[in-house]
Order: sequence, then C-alpha cells, then structure tokens
Amino acid sequence: MPHIVTQFDIHILVWLNNQFGSSPMALLISELITENNFIRGFLLFGPFIALWLQRPDLKRHSEMTAGLLAVFIAVGLSFWLQHKFFVHTRPFLDSALHLHNVSPASTMTWHRQSSFPSDTACLFFGIAAIVYGQNRALGLLTFAWTGLVAVLRIAQGWHYPSDNVGAFVLAVSLVSVFSNSATLCRVFHWLMRSMRRQVYLFDALVFLILADAYSLFPGLQDIVETVVHKLHHAVV
Repeated sequence: MPHIVTQFDIHILVWLNNQFGSSPMALLISELITENNFIRGFLLFGPFIALWLQRPDLKRHSEMTAGLLAVFIAVGLSFWLQHKFFVHTRPFLDSALHLHNVSPASTMTWHRQSSFPSDTACLFFGIAAIVYGQNRALGLLTFAWTGLVAVLRIAQGWHYPSDNVGAFVLAVSLVSVFSNSATLCRVFHWLMRSMRRQVYLFDALVFLILADAYSLFPGLQDIVETVVHKLHHAVV
C-alpha cells in the first residue's frame, strides 16, 4: 500500500504527542476533550442550536440548512475517500512512530486504516463554518474550539496535520458554496414557508440530524452499511 506522508506531518505529530502524551494531566485533559462527546461537541453544536432558536428567521434557517447539507456531503466524501484512496495509515497504527499513550483505539481492529481526510474534522469545521456565516464572534469561538480538538487528536495519534488541513478545505469550501447558493436557499426557504404552522416538524428533523451528527452519524452509518450489505448479498 502507498504511504504518503511528509516530514512536516511527522515532525508536528511527534512534537505534539511528546507535549500531550508524556504528561498524565495533559493526557487526561486531552482525552476528556476529544473522547467525551458532550464536552467536545458542546461548544460546537451549542452555538448552532442557539442561532437556530434565536429568532424565527427563515432566511437564516435556509442558509444553515443548506450548510448542514454541505456538512453531510463533506463527511460522506471523507468516508468514501478513506475507503477508496489509501493515502497513509492512521499514526497510532504505525509502530515506527513510537508514539506515547496513543488512543485506546490502537488496541482495536480498526476498519478504516487510511486517515485522509479526517471525517471528524470535516464535521466540526463544517459546523463551525455554518456558525461563522451567521455570527462572526460565535464562529471564531467554534473555529478555535475545533482547532483545539483537531490538535489534540493529532497528539493522540488519530491523524496527521494534513488530514485536518484536507478536512478544513473540503468542509469549509462546501459549506461556503451551499450556504451562499441562492437557488438552494430558496428551495429550503420555500419548503419551510409551505409548511407554515407545521414548520416545527422541519425543526425537529434538523435537531434529529444534529443528534446523529453529534457522534459522527452512527445511525446513518448503520443504515448505509446495512443497505450495502443487503444489496451485496442480493447481487451475489
């Protein structure tokens, strides 16, 4: 298998791992931030929900929904790219790096060994881009938090820096295009207006999608894997 990784990637990864992996307190804090879904998601999904509920603004809601669609596509693309194009293995699976106290996932059978681009970073940077598009101050906060989570996940051996750079470019670009698409926003605006008194059903759907996104779409992943598995056996 090809293993494309730069010396810059390796140097940054090893340096961060030495900073956070050799201190018990730093390791504890980094694991709480990156592995506890509530902690790592609170400063990301909280601002999104706050902006959604701030006032009944169909223009804002249509732009945020278009952005959410872009995030969904970005995460899906990241999964597909990891499966179809092996760029490099996840650092914690590379014994040659000699990383300190890597993620507990290193002891598990990991079915997605390629780590480019980061699916978690696609989700987080995408949501941060949606928030930034509606409120600059909150957006900067969410980007800062996402950057911290990304750095800590590099330190733990989940990803190389380039995995997160690729995710940033993919997610932010798609969110920018979708959220600023007049046609797409008009479609969502029309849909919400046509629901009139039942618009709360649309809100409920958005929140259910966010709930699944909170843990990187486990429900949707299970649906897709089940359908693909059934179709494969039906063809065979």
